[in-house]
Amino acid sequence: MVQLGENTGDIHQKIYVRTQKKGNALIGAYNSKGDIIWSWHIWVTDHEPDNFGKAVTYYTYDWDNNGIHPEKPRIQGYAVMSCNLGALADNQKGIGNGLHRYPDEMTQAFGMLYQWGRKDPFPPLRNIINEHQDYNDGHTDLHYDNSNQIEVHKTSLTDESMLFHSVIGSTLTGAVRHAIANPTIFICGTNEVNRGESYVQTKSSYFNYGDWCPTGESDNKLWGGLEPASDGMKAYTINQSNNVHIYDNYGTEKSIFDPCPTGWRVASGELWFEFTNTGLNPGSMSGINYDDGFPNGYGMNMYMQKWKEGPTSYFPTQGTRVGDGGGFRASSCGNYHNATTDTDNRVNILHIHKDAGLFHIFEYQFYFYYVKSVAGPIRCVRDSK
Repeated sequence: MVQLGENTGDIHQKIYVRTQKKGNALIGAYNSKGDIIWSWHIWVTDHEPDNFGKAVTYYTYDWDNNGIHPEKPRIQGYAVMSCNLGALADNQKGIGNGLHRYPDEMTQAFGMLYQWGRKDPFPPLRNIINEHQDYNDGHTDLHYDNSNQIEVHKTSLTDESMLFHSVIGSTLTGAVRHAIANPTIFICGTNEVNRGESYVQTKSSYFNYGDWCPTGESDNKLWGGLEPASDGMKAYTINQSNNVHIYDNYGTEKSIFDPCPTGWRVASGELWFEFTNTGLNPGSMSGINYDDGFPNGYGMNMYMQKWKEGPTSYFPTQGTRVGDGGGFRASSCGNYHNATTDTDNRVNILHIHKDAGLFHIFEYQFYFYYVKSVAGPIRCVRDSK
């Protein structure tokens, strides 16, 4: 199904992929030794996620070194894709065509899962439970090898007999190179694997602040962001006691590791400000800018431009893979990555819940959600305004 285009001497020689059905695929390019030297995520769907006409431009709050300012006129941001990266539907109604092991139409809006800074996806969990679960064949979609006949297998453990398995990042030298050569392998940010809910909520076995890269190899610029707290950078301290900040560190260029399609890139942290009435974590459900009349499902319909009116976009609560490789809270929790970071390798995720105590524009309550080794969904934005 993969063909290399005619060699005309052009360095941009094209690779052609002939698709036969909707879904997601990972295409690897190998050298003569059989090593993967690069890979591409192929996403095929019929709801036109890259149609600019379906995107909604967000308008976020102005902010500066003194705070976030909801009282001021909003600032125009980028156009936001209508669904999560890799999703087969852009809302909870789904498409109902039986593609998945779990034929729940609402889970088809679940996108792929990405560890922060990595370009290749992990298939989402479809098993709808709130607690920690193994990332395995029984809890995910069906995926097949090049023959389209033999199912490839998945596990949270370090079982190399399965294509999708885990490795402990602290044991690696050259973690980014390892990630390129092994796109299906989850790199744990802990020194343990798949230990369950009580384990992932502690810091004791996380290394290098929960990064999947070992100490000395961290890189805050993998998704095109800038190093936080650079000289002259606009900055605001969100929470002094927990050392939480927002920095103006959204880069101007998309990086080679950014997983979004051509013309799109991973969003900045300031996109999420206008999801609450203060730009900070809300005090109650009335402080969250969502359509509470939207039918209950595995997600929230967020207003994108004004308070409680105007265009909305659906954000599934599809769960995550936490730093030990296991899955967590599919259907109740969403942890959306962006391209920018805080100090100490903190990722500025959007953590959404239909619960004011758990809906966090800035996550600093739950350690295992804001580390780089967590694999969460991505909502892409246009790469220019």
